[in-house]
Amino acid sequence: MSEDHKLSIMFKYDTLCNAHIRVNMCVTEKKNPNNAPEMFYTPNRENYIHNLSVAMGVDQEVQQGTIVFDINYLAAFELCKSIKDYYPMIISVNYTDNGAQYAMMTYCTFTKDGDQNINGVHVVKQVALINGLPFELKSIYGMTNEEGAEEGQQVIDDNPEAECLICLSDPKDTLIMPCCHFCVCEGCGKELVKAKQTCPICRGNISSLIPMKKH
Repeated sequence: MSEDHKLSIMFKYDTLCNAHIRVNMCVTEKKNPNNAPEMFYTPNRENYIHNLSVAMGVDQEVQQGTIVFDINYLAAFELCKSIKDYYPMIISVNYTDNGAQYAMMTYCTFTKDGDQNINGVHVVKQVALINGLPFELKSIYGMTNEEGAEEGQQVIDDNPEAECLICLSDPKDTLIMPCCHFCVCEGCGKELVKAKQTCPICRGNISSLIPMKKH
């Protein structure tokens, strides 16, 4: 944030085709019956929305001064936390490919320093919208890539942490939801669900299992 109370939004992005970036400030989100974002409500378009068309490319950056908001219009709203369907900032990257519509949306709150000046952004969640269907992106806890492995390849062999936490013999290949802990094999995971047991790491309830087998 500058001395004249202007808030400049800067971030890096990758896009494999031409896209449209939209930054919404002080947003109330409305969802449709499929739980997909349907509408973003802001106090007005002029002072709370910024649109930007970008060309395809990787490791691109929105430079300082490109997207600027007047903090005087934002000060009356909560900027450091999200409340129900309200978010201080939502950044969406939108594009169309072969007739299908896609959007990657990043929901953010702001952080402040000791003098109560905005000094950064905290990402609350990310949602991929594919032809109207929302998919929330989750971090997977328990997956590690060892040095020397091919990028994106899960290392299982000769790694004690790769064994199922229940049987301690079979490799873990199943993701527990909704906590996203990758810690059991398929057989033990099914037994946990059958016995209505909890996640062996966080003791949270198990809603479903996702197979994550190595190929």
